Amino acid sequence: MFMKCVVCLGLFSSVADVALATEHSAHEPIVSIDQEPSHRLVLKSDSIRVFDVSFPSGKTSLWHSHEKDSVLFCLDGAEVPSEEPGKELVPRPPIPSGLIYYRGYASTPFVHRIRNASTTDFRILDIEVLSDRQVAGGLAALDKSLAVVLDNDRVRVSKVSIKPSQAVEQRFAGPHLLVASSSGDFDIGSPGKAPFRVVAKRGHLHMEEDAQEQSIRNAGREDLEVVIVEVK
Repeated sequence: MFMKCVVCLGLFSSVADVALATEHSAHEPIVSIDQEPSHRLVLKSDSIRVFDVSFPSGKTSLWHSHEKDSVLFCLDGAEVPSEEPGKELVPRPPIPSGLIYYRGYASTPFVHRIRNASTTDFRILDIEVLSDRQVAGGLAALDKSLAVVLDNDRVRVSKVSIKPSQAVEQRFAGPHLLVASSSGDFDIGSPGKAPFRVVAKRGHLHMEEDAQEQSIRNAGREDLEVVIVEVK
């Protein structure tokens, strides 16, 4: 069974950013992440849901809460100050494009609002883990071409660069999400099933809930960059 879906926190640098840190009022509502307009739900399965979060230059979010363990994958980095209710805005470095990190929001819910203080757009994928631990026997060893980015008690995240006409084969023990971090065409196959072609733009998502062997073959002319999130 498969399901297809096409689809960080920076330094403040102006008086406007300082003002942002002092504007909070007890009368301003705090919304859930799925009610924050810039957090667009693009995929939901039994195991995960994914928000494609986009902020043009100067855009400020509503106050919103994060309550699920999350993998965050920054596609387009920017200087994005984060403000918590009742606290001063703390200087932080910009979030770079390509950064992947994890936040355990289920045990420590988090409320904030953010502002894009850069002159360029900011885009990040917020990948929430919805299910309890599912893979009792552990995950399979990775193909040697895959590099581990994160590995904890909730997820394993890896990435791979696949040359044109080449393929990667991997055994997945349970739910897994493929994220195209570059645009391109690729074929997804598994034993006993005909492969199918995916024409992907950067940020394209492909979710599978079942354990299976799977191959990813680059059918394009440029290197294909893929991030894989496995739910434990």
